[in-house]
Order: sequence, then structure tokens, then C-alpha cells
Amino acid sequence: MDGLTLRDYMKILFRQKWIIILCILFVNLTVAVGLLFLTPRYAACVTVLISAQKQSESQYYHDITGFQSNIQLALNESVIVTSRPVLDRALKAILSYKPLSGFLEYEKPFASPLKQAWIDFQVKQVNKHLDSIGLSVAQRQSRLYRMALEDLIQNIEVDPVKDTNIFTITVKDYDPVQSALIANIISRSYIIPR
Repeated sequence: MDGLTLRDYMKILFRQKWIIILCILFVNLTVAVGLLFLTPRYAACVTVLISAQKQSESQYYHDITGFQSNIQLALNESVIVTSRPVLDRALKAILSYKPLSGFLEYEKPFASPLKQAWIDFQVKQVNKHLDSIGLSVAQRQSRLYRMALEDLIQNIEVDPVKDTNIFTITVKDYDPVQSALIANIISRSYIIPR
């Protein structure tokens, strides 16, 4: 046992070379397929100022108790951004230029050919499921609208900025221009009086 050299260890590895090669090929193939299923997503940010006040006090004096209320205000307002009325208003504006009929296949032009085939399969499955339920055209549109709303909710992230009364709205989308447009629409939907 104590007489083993580096050459002996290399002999053991070369005897198992096909297992090692197959493991490496399997891992590489799995990673390649996983990367083909990823579609690039772009993020756009909008910064929203909740309220601002002109301070007539000394520039060196700040009210320490105001920070806590700013944090609470930013947290409350960030929850309002993701509320149903604000997102309903935003989705209606988005649907004016991005029709609901193409919602299920929206990712397809941005995806790899393998992912496009998977999207086609998923769309067929969803349509088959909706047909088997026996929904009317209005009910089908309502179901697609809810799916689009859930997708919008998943692609929005609202983060308050620490120690300020500012928060950011981040929207992810497959198209960089669309992500910027959607972020602006959501911020405007939030600003419209409730």
C-alpha cells in the first residue's frame, strides 16, 4: 500500500476513462440543453419619489424621527404599486399595443428553436385544456387576462430605497423596449389618483 506512485494512480484513472468521459459529456449536454431553454430577459427600472418637502430649516439639522415614517411610507406605497387596481389599469394600457391573443406565444420570437418547440407544445396543451373545459369566448378571454395579470405580477419587483421616501419599480421582459414601456406604464398607473 505504501509503495503506490503517481503512475499507479494514473493507471487507475485510465482504466476508468470511459466512465469519466461519459460523465463529462453528460454534464456538458445537460448544461447546453439548460442554456437553450433560457431566454434572455431585460430589466428596466423606474424610480418614484413619493413626496418631497422643501426644508426651511438649517442645512445641518435633520429630523431623525422622519426617517422611520419615510421607510414606512415607502413600504406602504410599494405594496400599493403591486395592488390589483393599479396593475389592472396598467395591463389595460399594455393590451392596447400588445394583444391578449398572442400572450401565450409572446416569448417565442426571443427564444431558441428548442424552446420555441416547447412553447408550441405548451400552447397546444393550454388550448386543449381550455377547450376541454368548454369555456365561452368571453370566459376564455377572462382566463387569458388573469394569466397575463399573473405573469405581469411575477415580472414586477418593487423595492423601497433605504432611508428615503423613494422606491424603484423594476420590470423584466424579453424585449428591452417593452420592459421600459411597461415600467413607465406601471409608474403612471400608480400616479393616477385612486
